[in-house]
Amino acid sequence: MAWALAAVLARRDHSGTAIVVVSEEPRGSALAVPAASRLAKRMNASARGRLCITGTDPSVDLTSLAPLVLDVPHGTVPSLPADLTILVVPGDAEPALAELAAKALDDPLTVDTRADDPSRWDGRAFAHLPHSRKAAWLAAAGWEARGAFGAAITKIADAACA
Repeated sequence: MAWALAAVLARRDHSGTAIVVVSEEPRGSALAVPAASRLAKRMNASARGRLCITGTDPSVDLTSLAPLVLDVPHGTVPSLPADLTILVVPGDAEPALAELAAKALDDPLTVDTRADDPSRWDGRAFAHLPHSRKAAWLAAAGWEARGAFGAAITKIADAACA
């Protein structure tokens, strides 16, 4: 989800790219737009689609270069304060527990993924991410997702930019 969000933010930004800080850099090569390739070269990182993927410590001021998304693994505390925190929960999780976790995180946007019954999350989740292999593939390649998944990511990006 973080990569899909970064791809939407990259499309909206004047730089045409976004930076994703990951705990483990991806292997292999991918096609990238020139702006992402230039930024990746400048940062000694890798480029995929519209994204510059780095494992660099985000304490370096990367926000002046392009929109920054921290892809933080479960149980990890980011080393940098965020403008917006997004709590991603599996659709089969208990919504009340997700609400409790959200309160501990100072009320982030809650997003459920692959819920068999999305109505369980009505009023509790900001957005519902449906299961979509194509969207996951596009996000991993650094491109914007389409369809219902893309619409949910766009809704999240709108909230991030508000």
